[in-house]
Amino acid sequence: MIQREFINEIVNGTLSDYNDIIAIAEEQKSIKDLLSSLFAKVVQLDTENVVLCETDKGTLVNTDITIEQETKRERVMKAMGYIESYFGISLFDVFEDVPEGTETKLPKGKRGRPKVKELKDYIRVSDKESFIKELKELLKDRKGKELAAYIKAFCDCGLMEFVPYKALKEIEGIGNEKAYSSCKTGRGYLNKEDCESAKSYIERAFANYISEIGTGGK
Repeated sequence: MIQREFINEIVNGTLSDYNDIIAIAEEQKSIKDLLSSLFAKVVQLDTENVVLCETDKGTLVNTDITIEQETKRERVMKAMGYIESYFGISLFDVFEDVPEGTETKLPKGKRGRPKVKELKDYIRVSDKESFIKELKELLKDRKGKELAAYIKAFCDCGLMEFVPYKALKEIEGIGNEKAYSSCKTGRGYLNKEDCESAKSYIERAFANYISEIGTGGK
């Protein structure tokens, strides 16, 4: 998904799920550029909000239009928070050490996305070693939407955070990145039945881990 469409979906509320936002952010060329564009959208919405709610007497009123603008702004700010937290980057890093007048050009050596963490860093259970051993056995040789369905199900059960493809590469025989990325969060070819089937199995096979974290598989 191109950046403009990504931001518009956030603004309109059609894209709000944490995992979906992070997954599409992973596909962007530069996380800093993405944050910069999201911030620009916030500024635009702030400006439109002031213009829309100014009366002839110069006072501000709370109209349905301005409430809608504020809701859109909050959606963008929430998405920015997700991205900053996940990638370990702040909006302030975007313009760090950039000469005045050249803010849109990122400093050399500060472009692109941060290094992806190891698989264990996305696991939420205490016995990560045992969990990963079982996880690898389950996901071995799974590809495309099947792999994506299981990863989403693990996330829905609260057992892990969304895992980028690069962190999954230590699992033997998984499909290529393009196949995983096309449906990894339920937006592409991943359907409800795939996810429900995977979640049903995980709730049984990983019940002890689910019980530990107290999610009940919800």
